[in-house]
Amino acid sequence: MSETGKRIKLRRKSLGISADELATELGVSRSTVFRYENGEIEKVPADYLNVIADLLSTTPQYLMGWEDDPLDYERIANDEGICPPNYFDGDRIDYIKNKLSQAPEEFWGNDKQMYHSSAVTYEEEALIIKYRSVDDKGKHVVNTVLEMEYNRCKQDSDHITLNAAHDNEATPAQKASADEIMEDDNEWG
Repeated sequence: MSETGKRIKLRRKSLGISADELATELGVSRSTVFRYENGEIEKVPADYLNVIADLLSTTPQYLMGWEDDPLDYERIANDEGICPPNYFDGDRIDYIKNKLSQAPEEFWGNDKQMYHSSAVTYEEEALIIKYRSVDDKGKHVVNTVLEMEYNRCKQDSDHITLNAAHDNEATPAQKASADEIMEDDNEWG
């Protein structure tokens, strides 16, 4: 699978766009979309790449693997009327990113879902796809670990921490050692 194909697929899935919808917009068959995504067609024509990027609310640079941020900040700025003042001498994209990070809920309007789903990084999209491919037992394990870590992070240091490593046969010394590790912030970066 090519990097471009992988990113097209991840982006399409994260936005909930079907291969049929993308194919219709491009004027190609569904199998052609799948061939792009699976790398059977390695070089997506530039005119199609621009349309695909537009449909997936991203940039051709992101789809090609030249950038890791999927958001098309220029488009968002144009759609939302964000423009740096004349006296601003910094990078336009940095200004747009800063404005978006400070935007109140009302700013997002009907596009909140699109922008928030667009803000998922490539790595997060890959993890989401991997999670969806795991069977129910594996999902249960992942959910349990995530919930335990979330609860651990929420707790004050005065509270009892979760004992993820404890089993019914652990000795009191093993439990105490596990507790020390769970409470040691240096262990968790």
